[in-house]
Amino acid sequence: MKHLFVPYPIALLASSEAAGFDEPCLGDYWTFGNKNKRAIIQHELITAAEDFSTINYDSVHRDPYFECPAPLYQQMIDWFEETHHKYIYAFRYNGRWQWKIDAEHGCDEFSKGDGFNTKYEALNKALEEAFKIIKKLN
Repeated sequence: MKHLFVPYPIALLASSEAAGFDEPCLGDYWTFGNKNKRAIIQHELITAAEDFSTINYDSVHRDPYFECPAPLYQQMIDWFEETHHKYIYAFRYNGRWQWKIDAEHGCDEFSKGDGFNTKYEALNKALEEAFKIIKKLN
């Protein structure tokens, strides 16, 4: 469960107006104390029969301690596919983790990187690069 949500810097990129990510998330980043401590607070879990409309996001996002939504890794990957037709992959090759970003149907490779120790290091870099790509294209 350590790597369920994207790290704060990526969540902040996603929630920026330029990126346009505005999907409901299961949790949010909040700041406490001297604004150096951040925590993810998960919303009340809802059943599959319900939908996210039961959460009052307007009141949550007006709280002074609220920083930004905390998307799941898979939620960010799906959002890039569905919204921008960018396909993000992390895979292991020769004992190291690599990432790449393809266009629809794998026709055009936009970017790739290798030499990461963990899958999540590779995914974080891939997501950062994906935001740069959509910023250039917009």
